[in-house]
Amino acid sequence: MEGDKIKFVELKQPNPIACNVISFMGALPTELDIDRYICYDSQYMKSFIEPLSFITNVIGWKIDRSFGTQTSLEAFFG
Repeated sequence: MEGDKIKFVELKQPNPIACNVISFMGALPTELDIDRYICYDSQYMKSFIEPLSFITNVIGWKIDRSFGTQTSLEAFFG
């Protein structure tokens, strides 16, 4: 219906449905049994890191592949 939201999930290759992405409304259909093929790294990058980088680039912060490995608050800002 108009105004309904569709969710997209990227999948690892190979997978039983031979697609890179699956879309659905509501919850991921359990009958397809594809939850083990979800590419969580790609989902994290596209849904969290990329939108966050728009903000961090403006304020001069850099996001690289070491996110989450800073040992102190000073290291985060360094």
